Amino acid sequence: MADTMQARGLNLVPGFESHDLKHVVLNYALEPMDEIRLQAFMLGNGNRTLPSVLIFLFGLLLLPQHWRIFHRDFRAGRACPALASLTIEQCQHYQLHAFQQQLLSRYVQSRPAPTPSAHAVFGTLGSYALMVVGAAAMLFCFPFLWSANVADLIGAGFPFVAGAIFVVGGFLNLTLQSALRARAAAE
Repeated sequence: MADTMQARGLNLVPGFESHDLKHVVLNYALEPMDEIRLQAFMLGNGNRTLPSVLIFLFGLLLLPQHWRIFHRDFRAGRACPALASLTIEQCQHYQLHAFQQQLLSRYVQSRPAPTPSAHAVFGTLGSYALMVVGAAAMLFCFPFLWSANVADLIGAGFPFVAGAIFVVGGFLNLTLQSALRARAAAE
């Protein structure tokens, strides 16, 4: 775990040691896609915390082309013994590979890297739909943002921000899909 953290120039955050440990033990990288995949695994494993659910839902909305991967991770979490209370102290006397074999004997760790699939068309349409809904919410709320009434301002402010997040999320997903198509074409 220390090697993984040092390679990325990261320090342990108090209270999140067990989360970082799960990244290492379950072989999920410290990157956004693998963070969502870890949350899918942990939801399948019974960890139903607000951050896990929110990160997973955010991934579902923005990365529909990876739903199969998320579903596979969720099923793997269901097949694995409960890891919610896993601590560094419990693991420190084991070699990583031996501990992974013992803990994850029913979980197959060979996970292919995400590649563009038939879901790319659905992902593109989903991105555009997300952007249209977000833009519609922003346009609907825009006149109320200039109201002198505080209730109107607050009531319109949150949907306006949510709409902006949807629009940006749609753009980000389109950019990601474009990069995936370019990588697939290069290979």
